[in-house]
This record gives sequence, C-alpha cells and structure tokens, in this order.
Amino acid sequence: MRSNLVISIIGIAFSAFFLYQSTILPIPQRNIIIGPEFWPIILTVAMLIVSVSLLIKTLLSAKKEPAAESSVEETVLLNEEVAKEVEIDEPEIAYPNRMWMIILAVALYIALVGLVGFIITTVVFLFAASWILGLKKWISLTLTSVLSTAGLVLIFTFFLTLPLPRGVGIFRELSFLFY
Repeated sequence: MRSNLVISIIGIAFSAFFLYQSTILPIPQRNIIIGPEFWPIILTVAMLIVSVSLLIKTLLSAKKEPAAESSVEETVLLNEEVAKEVEIDEPEIAYPNRMWMIILAVALYIALVGLVGFIITTVVFLFAASWILGLKKWISLTLTSVLSTAGLVLIFTFFLTLPLPRGVGIFRELSFLFY
C-alpha cells in the first residue's frame, strides 16, 4: 500500500511537471494540423489520470485494510496447506525460443528499415512477428501487416507530417509511389 501511494504521488508530480513543459514548447512556423505539443499532452494527461486513479484506489483500500490484517496470517497458512496438497501442473511451452526469434526480428527490422525503407520492412516484420506469435492464417497475416503499415504511413506522413525512412536505390523509388 505504501509503495502504491509513493508511486502515485511521484506519477502525479511527474505528469504535472511534463504537462506544463509540453504547453511551453515552441510553435513551428509552418502551418500544421497537430503541433509538437499534442502527443506529450495526450501522454501526460493519460499518466495523470492513471496516477490519480491509483491514488484514489490506494486511499480507499487503506480504509478497508485494518479489518483485513487480522485474517492475513490465517489466509497465508491456509494457502500453504492447500499448495502442499495440490500439485500444480504447468503447461508446456510450445515455442521456447519464441522470445529470441522476436528479438532477432526486431534487430533485423532496425538494421534494414534504413536500407529497404519503412513500408516493405514493416510489412515483412509485422507478418513475421505475427506468425512467430502464433497467427497461422495467411489471409489474417497479410491483412494485419498491410493494413497496419498503411495506417502507420497515414498517421505519420499525412497527419503528423513526419518523414519515414524511404530506403536506398530502387526501394527509395518505390516509396515515392506511396508517400
């Protein structure tokens, strides 16, 4: 309880400070829809809401806790007895190397996105990552990777006017067809 109280207060202070800092960001000279302060404000307001809700939840549970403390020792003893009687069956890991495959895929993505470009690399990465994580239907894999990449390109290039890596050589020329 005490740690939740400290974390929520630190979160409120942190988000309030950065909320103020994001409101004083310089405004760019060009005409854009969303300014540089938009995402920091969204994130800090979300963090502020989560921190305040954690604080309220912690304070409300603190009022109920004194009555529950007397039965804590009994509950611990009961749980230990039940754990001794019941043998816990852990499921077998289907793909034990799945984490390493994802790490390798992310490393390859980072290495290739500058050379091949954002669109092709992201489609291949999302396809491979979804397959590694267990999605097996080819139509779902293809639609997920293509539509997600298209959504990201729309958000970053058109709404946020941020450039994405285009790649080099033929990949650069191909990227001009899309954005």
